[in-house]
Amino acid sequence: MMSSSKNPLIPIRQLYREAYDLLKSQYLIFAALSYGLILISLFSPLAVLLGPTCAMIHAAIGQKQIKGQITPSDLPQCLSSSLDAFLAYMMLLASCFVFLVPTSLVIYYASSNWQSLTEQQTIPGELLLTVGLLIAPTLGVIQLSVCVPFLFTFCAIVQDNCNAVDAIKKSLTLITQNLSLVLRTSATLIAGHVVALMLFIIPAIFLLPLHFAALHLLYQKLAQSKVSAD
Repeated sequence: MMSSSKNPLIPIRQLYREAYDLLKSQYLIFAALSYGLILISLFSPLAVLLGPTCAMIHAAIGQKQIKGQITPSDLPQCLSSSLDAFLAYMMLLASCFVFLVPTSLVIYYASSNWQSLTEQQTIPGELLLTVGLLIAPTLGVIQLSVCVPFLFTFCAIVQDNCNAVDAIKKSLTLITQNLSLVLRTSATLIAGHVVALMLFIIPAIFLLPLHFAALHLLYQKLAQSKVSAD
């Protein structure tokens, strides 16, 4: 139970447990979906497809929440918010340029100068490429998480059918009213990704669906808390 919209009692550990329970029957599918979509989006200019990708992942989580599972036939429906998500990401990009561009520029530079880079390294080019492809999606998600005011933007677009501007406003409102909780949650998510990258690299991929499911559920809880308080 939550006391008010400004002081909701949402233990972070419980939030992650609920997120895992939501996805666990299809966790590998969501891990593959998250990794694949984010990796593809990072190769777009300035990673502009990250917005539609995030919306699609949240839409898939919503389908799992409603139906108990997702199937390939659900995926086209998950694209329905792509335009608003694209516009929201462009606004996010303009506001948080310094945080969101580095990964895309590194990928562009590496792909453009791959031969010279591999010649300068003692690590085999195939291994270097594999490691890069494994860590890029996690780095992209970390960059998105640093842009705290926009953290719930894609949740609002998918769950409340908000347009880009209204979704950003709603994200800002909820985060302002619950700043301590959101900062702790975001910091915990980022720390989990960083530790997984430093220690394991490959298992870091498996944290991606948990990241989106935790934000998905946290947004629902905070939005419901605000409605109850109003």
